[in-house]
Amino acid sequence: MAGTLSNYFSFYQLPAGRRIFLLDAIARLARADGKTELADHAEEAAEADREVLQKETKWRAQRNINDGARAGAARIDALVDQSISTISVTAERWKRVMDPGDPNVPIAEEFLEKFYPEGAGAITSMRYEEQLALVQQMLRQWQEPKWR
Repeated sequence: MAGTLSNYFSFYQLPAGRRIFLLDAIARLARADGKTELADHAEEAAEADREVLQKETKWRAQRNINDGARAGAARIDALVDQSISTISVTAERWKRVMDPGDPNVPIAEEFLEKFYPEGAGAITSMRYEEQLALVQQMLRQWQEPKWR
């Protein structure tokens, strides 16, 4: 199985609006402190994120127009949400009913920590496309011998 960096790192990416806010503040403070090179870089990055924000806004507007094409996704999303929740609850109950010394308890704990660190609700509340990508990643990882 080919390894990916996502197996080793978990990144949170700030939304474009927050990045712009922070980059503008960095540029302002750097310029006030005489660090023009840093200020220039921050302003350039903020401008790039303004373009990203504009594209994201257009994409969201277009997506809402085409919601009819996604009508089937609502049913699939509901089924995936149900499956994700059921798997999480099953692992939680499995951990709870086993004797504390059972060698499967640490496996259940690791499974929940790795795949449900914030609980099933954190996954089921994601937008469809983000949830789809995460679920596909989970399915690939579940094929690893450790989880079979």
